[in-house]
Amino acid sequence: MEHQVKFSLVGTRYFNNRLYYTLIEGTDTSYYRNSSDKIYLRHTSGSESVKFNLNAQIGDFWEFQDGGTTWIVGMCSKTDTITINNMKIPNCYRFCFDIPMSVGCSI
Repeated sequence: MEHQVKFSLVGTRYFNNRLYYTLIEGTDTSYYRNSSDKIYLRHTSGSESVKFNLNAQIGDFWEFQDGGTTWIVGMCSKTDTITINNMKIPNCYRFCFDIPMSVGCSI
């Protein structure tokens, strides 16, 4: 599986006394924070959703809200190996994203 998405970490910003990391992909800016090994995405409304739960066990699922869409996110693996520029990185987490009732998607 090959992905060409490029995110750039460009800085940090505080909202409500919480530290967020500013990531840019193309012309989109997103704000993420880590709390208790849960990675939250801050929405433009100021609300947050858990996008990644690093404490989840394989087979655990949760809902993630993004742009009016509710995704079902699952922990699919904690032992994947990825290769970046011929360097292998073992024990990577793989999360699966699904939109309920969509065609051709399942976790």
